Amino acid sequence: LGGIVVQRRGSAFVRIRAGKAQDIPADQRQGMGQHRHLVGVLLDIFRKGIAHEPPTGDVAHSAHEGEKSSSFFGSGVVCDRLDVPFMELGTIREDLENVSKQLDTKPLEGKFTGVAVLPPSSLGTFIGSALGNFATDGTLLDGTSPWKDSLGKVVADPAITISAAPLDERIVCGERFTGEGFRSENYDIIKDGVLVTGISDLASAVQLGLPPTGNGRRESYKRKSYARMTNTFFDPGKDKLEDMIASIKHGYMLFETDNGMEDPKNWGIQCVAEYGIEIIDGKLTDNYVAPVVMSGYVPDVLKSISMVSDDFKVIGSGGCGKGYKEWVRVSDGGPALKVKVKLG
Repeated sequence: LGGIVVQRRGSAFVRIRAGKAQDIPADQRQGMGQHRHLVGVLLDIFRKGIAHEPPTGDVAHSAHEGEKSSSFFGSGVVCDRLDVPFMELGTIREDLENVSKQLDTKPLEGKFTGVAVLPPSSLGTFIGSALGNFATDGTLLDGTSPWKDSLGKVVADPAITISAAPLDERIVCGERFTGEGFRSENYDIIKDGVLVTGISDLASAVQLGLPPTGNGRRESYKRKSYARMTNTFFDPGKDKLEDMIASIKHGYMLFETDNGMEDPKNWGIQCVAEYGIEIIDGKLTDNYVAPVVMSGYVPDVLKSISMVSDDFKVIGSGGCGKGYKEWVRVSDGGPALKVKVKLG
């Protein structure tokens, strides 16, 4: 929409520009109702100010037609400029195009073990559930992490590099200083399939005998500092997404994962994809399934990644908390991955 965010509240249209809502005259409203299936748009735009928050937009998607309805999920963006069309930010256009197609989704029949493609929108929950529980200071210190003796060893396919990048220029919600007052630094957690380091703050790094990774983060100066994940990404590979899809005889492409759960003792991971698209004979079909529960044994999942796309997309507009509190800015994403998982 040309960098101008438009929202309909009941019968009133408003224009949100740099965080300020203004009424839109009736003679300017023509053409604003093109997405007839989009019934829920929730925008939360923050102005730059004393809280140093960049403009943030969150869009909730849901499609309805008669008694049929799609899942309810959201897209979020953080931006440092307002001259880029809102539709071109993050995955908003892609999500709007797919939400109407979800009106005819069907449950996944039975159980499926095989190949799936995970786009950037499905990587955040996986990174958070896996690394956030198996490579953090808490589980490494108390000895419950399955990777407690794996530093310097192969834990993933050699094509996999996972980096923490608070200084990455491609993201807006980065940080220059940690919650402990140190300069933030980019570093690799897994490099070419090898576990390089865990995620630690100053205190836990000393106890572990490792260099601190600068992950001591806090919600504000009023809060305690914890070892928390920062902006964390899979690095891009060399494959084309279309070649990844074409290589699959039968599988699924899964979108918008959330509700991640993990079993630190037995290395299990489980999350829910809002919807999936069936792949048959190397082509995406019109068969949309929802919801889809994805699960796997973390070492097997990481080592089963056979293709990594050469593109890169940052996902995430906001935060990671501990329950209802201790919120800190994070983002995630990367390329698309071809991986073997269990679906149900």
